Parts: sequence; structure tokens; C-alpha cells
Amino acid sequence: EAMGKRITMYHENVSSIIDNYKAISCSFDGTKGKEEIAEGIREFIAAGPPGGDPAAPAAEAKPATPLPPPTKKIIIAGAPASGKGTQCELIVEKFGVVHISTGDALRAEVQKGTELGAKAKECMDAGALVPDDLIINIVKSRLAQEDCQAQGWLLDGFPRTGAQADEMKQMGIEASHFVLLEVPDEILVERCEGRRSDPETGKIYHLKFNPPPEDDEALMARLVHRSDDTAEAMGKRIGMYKDNVGSVIGNYEHICQKFDGQLDKQAIADTIAAFLESVPTGKAAFIPRVIIAGAPASGKGTQCEGIVEDFGLVHISTGDELRMHVRQGTPLGLQAKGYMDSGGLVPDSLITAIVKERMLHQDVVEKGWLLDGFPRTAGQVQALSEAEVHPDRVVLLDVPDEILVERCTGRRLDPVTGAIYHIVHNPPPEGVADRLVQRSDDTAEAMSKRIATYHENLGAITTYYQTKCRRINGVRAPKAIREEVKAFIEGSLPPTMSGVPPRRAMPKPEEAMAFVETTMMPFIVKGCAALCKTKPDKPLEYLAHWMIENNPNKPLVDNTADQAPVNKNDVNEERA
Repeated sequence: EAMGKRITMYHENVSSIIDNYKAISCSFDGTKGKEEIAEGIREFIAAGPPGGDPAAPAAEAKPATPLPPPTKKIIIAGAPASGKGTQCELIVEKFGVVHISTGDALRAEVQKGTELGAKAKECMDAGALVPDDLIINIVKSRLAQEDCQAQGWLLDGFPRTGAQADEMKQMGIEASHFVLLEVPDEILVERCEGRRSDPETGKIYHLKFNPPPEDDEALMARLVHRSDDTAEAMGKRIGMYKDNVGSVIGNYEHICQKFDGQLDKQAIADTIAAFLESVPTGKAAFIPRVIIAGAPASGKGTQCEGIVEDFGLVHISTGDELRMHVRQGTPLGLQAKGYMDSGGLVPDSLITAIVKERMLHQDVVEKGWLLDGFPRTAGQVQALSEAEVHPDRVVLLDVPDEILVERCTGRRLDPVTGAIYHIVHNPPPEGVADRLVQRSDDTAEAMSKRIATYHENLGAITTYYQTKCRRINGVRAPKAIREEVKAFIEGSLPPTMSGVPPRRAMPKPEEAMAFVETTMMPFIVKGCAALCKTKPDKPLEYLAHWMIENNPNKPLVDNTADQAPVNKNDVNEERA
């Protein structure tokens, strides 16, 4: 486990080191014998610095060739019609980088008949979308070619989604600069609606900004208006871009600069050039942004305490934030109070606005955040995305339903101190038990409804955050769970949905009957006998407590060694 962390740290930093020493570096296969490796290193050192004379005395050796600047690895992003094409041309002209379009790279692989191209062609012939991992492998193959390695590269409009950005990082594709062009929606629509293309030359005109020559009647007659350049189609494309751009930027915030795409194209190009001429910043310090999810009683509270202690994150509870805004009478709080006073639910958009406002505070910006139990529904997931709140990690605590019910029905609240106890797993001290109360939503019936609601909405969360989510077995000691959560947030464990606790298989009918006869019936009979002897004022409550405290599957005290086997005659006597 420790070695995995050290290797991950090494891989995160080694490429940026090598980039600075390419002119004087040489790699060796460390899996060979040590003498063979040593001989190769000796030969490399004996050869002297590049451009030098190994036979000349050290004092007369030629100075090493100055190191070339690191190659630029640029990603450019922006909505449709934001001006990426124009800026790509100007960047290539100034810096000589290789312009890469995923569409062009895909078609080239298909045309060359490579293994990747054959797989892509199979998808295309079947009318299916080419999978992300295949496209990224094609991009990786293109970036590894000699021209990209020597000149640097400009990746145009890719990645388009957070999942693609995550997968690119996992495959080791790291950028040095991220250029983001920003243009208001109405201008994007205007730019698109006026576009016309010449099918013969491929040239793009605009009826307002770059009109075709009106005296060329043949050209005017053959110009076409693409079906995806209408206002309706453009609105959908802009919407799709906005849905995904936030999660993409989240992966490149430390190397991203935004540019006003409404300026003159040369003014934009000049500001982009100044950015690209700056030294790449490399990796920023990792400030975790974490969502923790799980059913009621899954252990989120305990793990939140551990996460805050381990990482120093700011713990954000939507309930606490909502009450604070209402109490302080803020504009958001007054809106929420109106809904609460009328008995209505506070809308997802308003809750999200409150969360977003909290995340702008300096402590959250500096320390990172832990969002507790939110989002819970598809609507809340969507609202968070639209507010550009994107987590790095999503922790999902998984606990079987029957254990959740047991945990909840045994919970008791101390109304004096606010402390939570459990009559089995965390019994209260003497003198406290008499004043404990059970919350109305901790009954078996209420709990079953809450669990059902949780399962109805869980799919939306796991689907949207599938590349950032790890399902963690919550049926273990809190310390073991905490260690896994910590390793996942640190990045030494991958996102995976496989950490599911074991569920009990359905018993066969004969096994169920045997269990009823040997365990359930004697247990119920003993409980009823105790009820008859005690004659309490609240018989049902007494019986419920008795059954929890004497549960043969999980007794408070392990006294099985002192118990004799159940005698059916004794059972019959008690029944009588």
C-alpha cells in the first residue's frame, strides 16, 4: 500500500523533470542485470555532454548545448462557434506545434488500417459511437509520434467530458497549458446561424462577419447552411457543452486561463501567446473536493469526522447551511424561509445556491470541502453540475438494508446533550438511559421508507460520478473504513464500484423452517414468558426492547458457552 503511494507520486512528477533534461538524458532498462545496466551508464557518461569531445581534457570540453524550452502541450476548449478554429491556426503559425483534431486522427487510423483504426471502423460501420477509451488511445498514439514529441501539440476541443479528461490523465496524457474561450450564448447563436460552407473548397463564410463575394454567383448558389447551425440545434449543442465543461476544467484548473472570445481575433491571439510563452505551472497542490454518500445510518457522520481530521477539509452540511442562512436573514435564507413557512420543500436550485455560496468562502477555497449527503437526487446532481460544483472524489458507503434498519431502530437521542447512543452497539451510561428518546424517523417503518427513497435515487449519483466514485464496504470497523477512505482520497486507490459488503443469500425453504423451529420459536416463547412475568405498562415497547437485548444472533454479552441446548419439552412447558 505504501509502495503504491510512492510509485504514484513518482509518476506524477517524473515527466516534468525529464522535460527539462531531454537534451542530456538517456533511459536504461532497469529490469536487466545490474552489470549490464552499469556498463550502459558508463558508456553514456564516457561519451561526454552532447556536442562535446569525450577525448578532450575536462577543462577544454565544449560547453553543453543550451537546453531547449519544454515542448508545449496545449488543449484549447470552447463552445461551438467560440473561435477555436481561428485561434488554432494562429497558435500553430506562431509556435509551430502540431494541430490535432480527434476526428482527423480517427480517420487517419482507419485509413492506415491500424489495429485501433480497425476497431474504430467496426463501431462506425455498426452505426455506434466510438468509445472514449478507443478515441483516447488513438489520441495517445498520435501524440507519441515524432513530430508531436519534437514540436509539441495542440489538442483541439478534446476532452469534451469529465470522464474523457479523467481517462486521459489515467493514460498519462498531461497538458502544459489549457486555453478556454468564453463567448455569451446569444453571440454563439448569432455566429452559427450566419455560417455558410462551400462544399467544394470546404471554406466557411459568415453572412455578417465574413461574407462571401456577392459577385460570385456560382459560389453564392452552392453555399450550404449546415443542419447543426440552426438556432434550435445550436441551443442543444451549447447546453451539452455547458453540462460538461465544468468537469473538464476541474482537471486542468492549475494550468487553465480563460479568454474573452468576443475581442478582435488578433487581440485574443496576442493574450493567448503571452500565456503560452509563460513557464508551465506544473501540478498544483491537491486540495480535495469530496462528496460522501450513503443511506441513513450507513456511518457517514463517523467517516466525516475522520476525513476532516485527516485532510483538514471544511465539512459542509446542507441542513446546517440552510438553517444558518434562515437564522441570519440572508437573501437566500429569506427565500428558503418562505418555502418552509408554507410547508413546501426548498427547491434544489436554492439549496445548490446556498452550497455554492459557502464554497466561495476563503476557508473552503484554501482547505477544500467535504459535502455531506448531498446531492441525493438526479435533480440535485444536475443543479450542482450547472453551478459548476465538481468533486474530485465521491465516497459511497454501502451497508445492507437489514443492518441499516437494525442500526436505526436501536438509536436513541439524549435531548439534554444531543448525544446519540445505540442500545446495542453504543449503550448509554448509567443515569442517562431514562431520558433518552427515539426519533420518529428511526422506527423500522420510517426507516424502510427512507431506504427505499435512497435506492430509488442512488443510480443517478453513481452514474454521473462513476469515474470518481468508490463504493466502500461499510460493514466493518470504523478504523478499517477510515483507512480505505483516506487512501482513496489520497489517490492511492482507484474509483471502483466493487467494494460491496456480502449480502446474505436467500435460504432454502427447509433451511428457513429449521431456523424458525430451532431459533425463532424458542426465542419468541421466552420473550412472551418474560412479558407475562413482568407485566409492564407498555407491553409492546417492553417486548421490542427485550428482543433487541436478547437477540441470539447479536447478543449484548457472548454467553453462549453457558447456555444449554434448547429442550423442546421445556419449550412446550413454557408455551403451556
